Amino acid sequence: MAADDAPRSTWAVGFGLTAVLVGCLAASVTFLALTVAVLSGAPPGALAGTGADEGVLQLAIPIAALAGMGFMVVGPTLAWVLGWSLRRVRHQALHVLTFGVAGVVLGAIGGAVTGGLEIAALLGAMVGVAAATGRAVVAPFARRG
Repeated sequence: MAADDAPRSTWAVGFGLTAVLVGCLAASVTFLALTVAVLSGAPPGALAGTGADEGVLQLAIPIAALAGMGFMVVGPTLAWVLGWSLRRVRHQALHVLTFGVAGVVLGAIGGAVTGGLEIAALLGAMVGVAAATGRAVVAPFARRG
């Protein structure tokens, strides 16, 4: 049997482009909610001079919009790489956990580069939760191989 005749391995779980974009959007919305929650817990006066005179949404929306662009640019590529790595795994919880861990790692690296260890820990947790939520939201739309 020639190499060209070998049966191709099928993916256990697959998604269409719409599902991937829905997952990225869900991750972006989750990140916005987490940003609002974190900024709402800031001590009085901590946000002075940040432009959040009318409330935390004034500051949270631009931050989440930038993160959302990151989710839309990096998300599909990362989803494909992680999906390829997990192509034989049918258990959806393992997929969600893997996406969460990848989000923690990428968020922590981004936070460490931009603001130090405290920012790395916070951003890692936020991106990890957002990535895991994005993957969990699209689980019902999985195509079984």
